[in-house]
Amino acid sequence: MNKILLLRTQLVNVGNGFIEKGAKACIKQVLPEADIIEVSGYSNHIKYLERRSNLLFSMKNFYENFDPAGMINIPELIKDIDLAVLPGCVLDRWSMPKYVHILKKLRQRNIPLIILGGGGNNYDKKTTEYVKKILNMLKPDALITRDHLAYKIYSQLTTIKNVYNGIDCAFFIKDWYVPPPSRKKFVILNFDKLKKIPNIETNYPIIHVTHKPFDLLYLQNPFTRVSLNIFGRIAEGIGYTEMNPPRFFKHKPFFVSDIIEDYLFLYANAKEVHSDRVHACVATLAYGNKAKLYYSTPRATLFENVGCSEITQKLVFLEESKLQNKKRSVLNYLQEITANII
Repeated sequence: MNKILLLRTQLVNVGNGFIEKGAKACIKQVLPEADIIEVSGYSNHIKYLERRSNLLFSMKNFYENFDPAGMINIPELIKDIDLAVLPGCVLDRWSMPKYVHILKKLRQRNIPLIILGGGGNNYDKKTTEYVKKILNMLKPDALITRDHLAYKIYSQLTTIKNVYNGIDCAFFIKDWYVPPPSRKKFVILNFDKLKKIPNIETNYPIIHVTHKPFDLLYLQNPFTRVSLNIFGRIAEGIGYTEMNPPRFFKHKPFFVSDIIEDYLFLYANAKEVHSDRVHACVATLAYGNKAKLYYSTPRATLFENVGCSEITQKLVFLEESKLQNKKRSVLNYLQEITANII
């Protein structure tokens, strides 16, 4: 039985969970008998934040030299790994530094590496030059991108023989979990970023959702509650609103959970989803419902690969047959690649 190492990122944003479980479903369809071992990169994420928060630490060459020394990485301890898979939005200077250390060690052990549904938060020159440097060093066995920009930029690298323009892993989320039907109808509003929530006209009840549930844990501390009320309003005044708890609680009824299945239940049953979160929209489309994205970001180019480029202009719907064709093309390519490297 093959051992497949699924290198998860960090569940500080619910959308990350959609990506990773979608990746697991994708791998399982290609290698149904494989033992898929999920490991978290959360420890490296915490080390990364700790280093960046140190005011005495210079940011010069930080991305090239970040080393999570002092943190335990489970992949280093696992014996006999046949393939490592890193999914999601990792091709940038925010995510890659956290994982390059462990990826280098895996490659030193001659463990094959596939980046699945890979993309970046942006594609500016500084970012792409950094990512190219890392990819040239790692020489992954395959890169399956989630948008045409990532494919266009990184398919030019001669160190990666297998590059394919695929789709985001979260489009496979329905293959991982099919939620039960709801006995009520509703519309979801998920706005963590915008300064002002749009006025949505609907005949259905509205449920307000946040994708950063774990930030709310700190509200048990009275000093934190007071600080957030004060500084949160200051931040909102200058346009920084992502996960401002006082602002979130103003909108009722609201929903928050510590498991992604609860969110998937809402997106699978919603009449409409209006959001400034890319993966709230991806999950909604994956379950066959309508979504609109209210946020300008290079990450939104991933919707073009499934024919939903108008998602920032209007509510869109993804036909099941079109999605299945896209998913099948990724599965076929992944099947061919894994057959050659495992």
